[in-house]
Amino acid sequence: MSDETVVLITGANRGKYISILSLSTQCLQGIPLKSISTNTFSGLGLGLATLYLNQHNTRVILTARTDDPSSILKALPNTYPGTLHGIYNLDSASTTDTIALRSSLLSQEHKIPKIDIIVANAGVGAPFDTILDAPIDALEQFYRVNALGPVRLYQQLWKDLLEKSANPRFILVSSVLGSLAYVDSTPCGGYGASKAAGNYFVRKMHEENGRLVAVAIHPGWVKTDNGQAYADAVNVPEPPTDVEASVNAIFQLVSEAIREGTSGKFIDVMSGSEIPW
Repeated sequence: MSDETVVLITGANRGKYISILSLSTQCLQGIPLKSISTNTFSGLGLGLATLYLNQHNTRVILTARTDDPSSILKALPNTYPGTLHGIYNLDSASTTDTIALRSSLLSQEHKIPKIDIIVANAGVGAPFDTILDAPIDALEQFYRVNALGPVRLYQQLWKDLLEKSANPRFILVSSVLGSLAYVDSTPCGGYGASKAAGNYFVRKMHEENGRLVAVAIHPGWVKTDNGQAYADAVNVPEPPTDVEASVNAIFQLVSEAIREGTSGKFIDVMSGSEIPW
């Protein structure tokens, strides 16, 4: 296992915040799974999981919130050269859940020697409201999930797992709506502000930790539930970017990410260009 690339992806089934059953590696092995085409992905997390599982010598750890973990399993390919280590319960707004994730990954049953890549993909988007109309509870939830969720992961997983990697990478799936340079009148105040805060934390990780490759990315305006919710809010029929294209672009960026030249930046994966903070 020490020679494998170990990837942790949060938000394996982006969109619904409900409970999940935690499964061990043993529970996942040998289960007949259903093949899917990329247009059945429910979000970027599942698309990334599928792509990484199709890489040789790669171990994938997924977190999600769903009342039916079998739906994630059924959405993965029948066979793949990588290894699915497990699906774990993680409410990104919960410090308790993040501590429990760390404990599980260090336990004898689930123990791994390191994590090489964390893709902090879990997030919440709706409701897309103006600041005047946004419920305070919703604004607080945006911040707890989109800004503090990645911080919880970093705090809990760096010392015992991510630090053990020869090339530790922390990738925040952010949004161009979190760019202060591009603020406009579209109804995304809570979402955009929470993504801007998440971006700041990632930039600070880069500045404070000389070994870490820390990058905030804009995945494109993607045809996911969240992307469609924003399209509805701004009266656009649908987002322009397919999940498959976004996932492949994210994978390419992560594969090539280095401390000098990539870390500490906010990058549009579809164009490869840097986004102003």
